[in-house]
Amino acid sequence: MATTINGAIYELLTTARDLPGLVGMRIYPERLPQKGLVYPAIVYHKGGGVRSYSNDGDSGFNRALYQFDVWADTLELAAQVAQTLRLVLSGFRGDGLGISIQGIFCDGEEEGWDDEREKYFVSLDFTVLHNEPNQIEAP
Repeated sequence: MATTINGAIYELLTTARDLPGLVGMRIYPERLPQKGLVYPAIVYHKGGGVRSYSNDGDSGFNRALYQFDVWADTLELAAQVAQTLRLVLSGFRGDGLGISIQGIFCDGEEEGWDDEREKYFVSLDFTVLHNEPNQIEAP
């Protein structure tokens, strides 16, 4: 079971009904592999966020900003995977992943061609509202 928001997102994506059928397990946090990459693939990373505090300190509530990049040989395939990704994430709420997620919301998207990779991409930006445990047990 996931214990971090990154792990919860990975678990959500890899266990979604339709997404693994399009990309298999080619869902990568932070960066794409340098060698042997098969397309289509998804890479995602946390681009920032805001923690909430109260008079007692860190409340455990976070507003995280994530970017998901879908890479494919054709723009049509990249758009199809991005649409499926959006359907999986947008509006998701739940705490069955070890982290309490209050909501995931799509904030924007962009598509294009990357000259260096010679691949098409669709980038999706999401806000993820979630609670993390705010107590660390002493060893």
